[in-house]
Amino acid sequence: MLRTLFTCIIIVCLSACVNQISDDEVVEGAIPISFTAEVKQASTATRVSDSGFDEGDEVGLFAMLSGTDINEQRYIDNLRLDVGTNSVLTPEKEVFYPEGDNPLNFVAYHPYQSAGVSAGSNAMTVSVQTDQSDDSSLSASDFLIATVEGVDSSSKSVKLTFGHKFTRILVELIPQAGQSAAELLADNPRLIATGFYTQATYNLSDGTFSNLASEADITLGGSWAKESYGQTGKLTGMELIVIPQTVVSGQQNFVMEWNGKVYNCPVPTTTSLAGNTQVTIQIKVSESLTNTLTGMVGAVEEWGESTTSESENSYNVSAVHIAALSFHDSNVYRVYQGGAAVAEVCKEYLNGDVASQAIVVYPVSNEETDLTRGTVLQLIEHTDAVHGGSLAWDVDANTYTYTAGASSVLSHFYIDSTDGSIVFSKPANPATVNVSNYTLRDVRGGVLQEYPIVKIGAQYWMRSDLVATTYADGIALQKQTVTGKGAGYFLSTNGEAYFYNGEALLEGDLAPDGWKIPEWDDWNTLIAYAGNAAALKAGTWKSSSGDESAVTPVTNLTDFCSYAVGYWRDAYQGQYLYVCYWTWDETKQTIPETTVMLMSEYDDVQTGKTLVPQTTYYKGMCIRCIKE
Repeated sequence: MLRTLFTCIIIVCLSACVNQISDDEVVEGAIPISFTAEVKQASTATRVSDSGFDEGDEVGLFAMLSGTDINEQRYIDNLRLDVGTNSVLTPEKEVFYPEGDNPLNFVAYHPYQSAGVSAGSNAMTVSVQTDQSDDSSLSASDFLIATVEGVDSSSKSVKLTFGHKFTRILVELIPQAGQSAAELLADNPRLIATGFYTQATYNLSDGTFSNLASEADITLGGSWAKESYGQTGKLTGMELIVIPQTVVSGQQNFVMEWNGKVYNCPVPTTTSLAGNTQVTIQIKVSESLTNTLTGMVGAVEEWGESTTSESENSYNVSAVHIAALSFHDSNVYRVYQGGAAVAEVCKEYLNGDVASQAIVVYPVSNEETDLTRGTVLQLIEHTDAVHGGSLAWDVDANTYTYTAGASSVLSHFYIDSTDGSIVFSKPANPATVNVSNYTLRDVRGGVLQEYPIVKIGAQYWMRSDLVATTYADGIALQKQTVTGKGAGYFLSTNGEAYFYNGEALLEGDLAPDGWKIPEWDDWNTLIAYAGNAAALKAGTWKSSSGDESAVTPVTNLTDFCSYAVGYWRDAYQGQYLYVCYWTWDETKQTIPETTVMLMSEYDDVQTGKTLVPQTTYYKGMCIRCIKE
């Protein structure tokens, strides 16, 4: 795997928002006020589709008599408008123009807040979502304002033209030195932004921001797409929305997880991000020997005009940001200081009273994880202030003692270089660390196969089934199509599932070094902790009778990721119906007559015969290993 060097180019595109006033004819009289909306667009839409809102969106509206500010008397106070067909805005209650010659000034905003603005104030609290990875959360981060002044009573609709008040940041990846955009696209790097303020006060009178607060990690939205660019192509499509603020060298960073490694790219120059502007960041990717992103060239460009400045910068990883960890290639990460593991971060299921998936950090010493000193960084199913609790495992009993926390989500942590401890406030001497996913690396005959790992209770399991075609010592296994022809493996017709017959288990060592084929006690411990088979199942399961209502739920709460790949007897069969796993007895020399089976129509774990009826030959079944 290549370690990587990143160079960033920042291009800031600036554009002022222009509000438009309808040229409708003025008709005197006390008549209802109606509204339509459009959004001033200079590039691809964020919150809205093209230049209009989506049906079901909500807008807030204030109206004041001309010459009156919003912090004084309001004619309309935070009226909710619902977006309908053709961007027509329907008020939650009917409102009328004032009698006489009294023009109105309108201020509208999106997204709607029921709290509005308190009496005597012109200040509104605004924020962006910290997780902008889906369309709805990205959209909810796009703060829009429309102002129209001096509107006389009219039977025509008031046109509200909205402008973006936040800053949009687009990210591009530019491959270098022998790499291609297609390869990067296959790797699907994960990206977050750190150090940006996510909350502020917006002044509806003068359009300024103040009281910036809540510095947090922001997960980007969108998805990578390949575009032509030079000889290598580039990836585009990832973005985030931030509150206008000053970006200070070394304070804001972009953190990327790429192929299980975590890299940092800091913004090297001080730049003011203005509202209704767009920033493009280009990250150049090339081979390096470290996990450091270095070198950044910054350019500030106004739409239509541009100026350029350059800088160089290097930055080492000190804070471990949880949002940067995808847990895609493994449910476990290791943090290394000076080449030695000092911490382990696990995404795991806490059964029992907690009943939540959690992200937990444990100290590591001499390659041994101390499961008695865990800190719960995040309880994924909880949004209130219950994070930061302690977790101590009784490994023999496979139970835990949990002490609830009282903090908000712990988004990052540090390693104190003084004593190697895990701390949550930046210490005087934070250690420079490397962060990498922790996988099972199985080398056989010079060929490396990596398996994801998942911690379930106090056990560590492979998160996927064995796909070896040799024994652990590199001796080849025979590929079989018929049982009873000696030790070997079978391959499903789609080429994705590997099955091993009993002869193969008895004749050689199939488990990777440091791991083993589980015994009944191992399976029973797993099943007791999971609570039911649904917590172990993933993917599609179907009914053998065709009655899909008989299929039991699939929750995969434990991330064991057991797929209904079937098994091999006279031929490949049972796909979507069940999966079977080999089991040793306590001597590790004999295969029990029954084995573990997960079935589509049962919510508990079944057992099945390992011998083909009327013969002495074993079936072909999956192998899932557990750490010794």
